Formats: sequence, C-alpha cells, structure tokens
Amino acid sequence: MDCKVRHTLTSPLYPNVEIDVFGDNFAIEVKLEEKYYSGIIQVLILKVLHKIENITLFHVNSYLDKKFISAIKELSQRLGFIGILLHKREKSLEVIY
Repeated sequence: MDCKVRHTLTSPLYPNVEIDVFGDNFAIEVKLEEKYYSGIIQVLILKVLHKIENITLFHVNSYLDKKFISAIKELSQRLGFIGILLHKREKSLEVIY
C-alpha cells in the first residue's frame, strides 16, 4: 500500500487541503485531544470536492464521554466515513462505520 503522510491535496478548482494520511482513494484524518467536530470539515471536503470515498476520522482522546461517541456515530452514518475512537484513559478502541 502506497501512502503519504501529511499530504497536501491540490486541485485546479479548489483551495489546497492537508490530509494526515493519503493513499489510492483513501484518506485518514487524525485528531489528538480535539472536540468531536474536529475533522468533519476535512471529511466533507474530501468526499464532496475531491470524490474520495474511503475516509477514516481517527480521534485519540484521554476522555471520551457518551455524547462524544454518540455524535461521532451519527456523523459517521450520515456522512459515510469510518470513525475510530481511541480512549487513552480506558485503553479502549471503538470502530464506527
């Protein structure tokens, strides 16, 4: 698998967008200790403007409450991306798709 880290995606039609991990028709956006909505704009830009279908939003947080998890689940289902939640304090990982 060929992928690029911290890749800037360019387009003749749209402004540049930075992607944490980018490969052949997939992208992974990583957020460390961020709010639940962080990364959603990148997901929308990649899906709508750049037609990338396989997108993962990976949140790493010390504390993930039920509202955070519920919001990511709803957004993932409605926007069509995979959510990965790493709860550092509990040492747990949840995959949402």
